[in-house]
Amino acid sequence: QEIQKMGIHYYPKEFGGIFLGQSSKKGQRIVISEMVVPVEFDSKTDRFTRYPSSLNKKIAEVYKSSEGRINYVGEWHTHPNGKTDYSKKDLKTMNEISLDSDVKTKKPLLLIVGVTKRIYQSSMYVFHDEELHKFKELIQK
Repeated sequence: QEIQKMGIHYYPKEFGGIFLGQSSKKGQRIVISEMVVPVEFDSKTDRFTRYPSSLNKKIAEVYKSSEGRINYVGEWHTHPNGKTDYSKKDLKTMNEISLDSDVKTKKPLLLIVGVTKRIYQSSMYVFHDEELHKFKELIQK
């Protein structure tokens, strides 16, 4: 509901944030415990850029206070008047995140929210084997 509210609030521009939670060692189980939005960002109708300084600080605080149990597990952003399909840029970004040595999960989540003033739809993806798999498709295999 919070993501929906933010998507509508920033409409017709994109907006987004990150998910914190726990991931099993092999990434087969991910539990989201918190959503964090950036303090600094650039929002346009066709792109969203988050500046990571405040997010990295929050990740470090939560990681430390949870004794390493809770960390970054994924991202989310809106597609105003758009579909919930991921873009080439989304795929590239998730690949870069999965290769980052500071990121503790190799299978980060990506939630894409299609939003208008009245409609909200979403698709969850899991980055695995250099591809984004729609969550529903991944669990059916």
